[in-house]
Amino acid sequence: MKPITALILAALPFTAIAQTGTKAQCDRLAKSADLQERYIAMEHVSGMGDDSAPRETNRRLRIQNALTAQQSNLFMMAQLKCPMPDLVSSSTGPDSKYYGEAVLCGIERQRGNASAEACKIQNWTGKADPSAK
Repeated sequence: MKPITALILAALPFTAIAQTGTKAQCDRLAKSADLQERYIAMEHVSGMGDDSAPRETNRRLRIQNALTAQQSNLFMMAQLKCPMPDLVSSSTGPDSKYYGEAVLCGIERQRGNASAEACKIQNWTGKADPSAK
């Protein structure tokens, strides 16, 4: 194989990534990143009042996995030149966009009602205030 052919073959995957994504691709990636944001908020709330070190370690691993998935989505969005969503999951706890709704769901779970409307994370808007209830 000639050196120029090898160079072209090596660069081919990167040229495919450099194109602009469609609106559907961008929307799917943004929705997935936002869903990870909701899971992260729920994981933060699930540890309130729990003093178990092994469970805290598992929670932190789940949060890290969600952050990694979110980072992958954001990287693909950047490569496809998609508009970037407004996410704040790098901040923990009360600064998260969905923290209020996660707290409301956590309260329902403590009551034994994990299937409550407050726990349907696909319906969360990011505007709930748990102190108002």
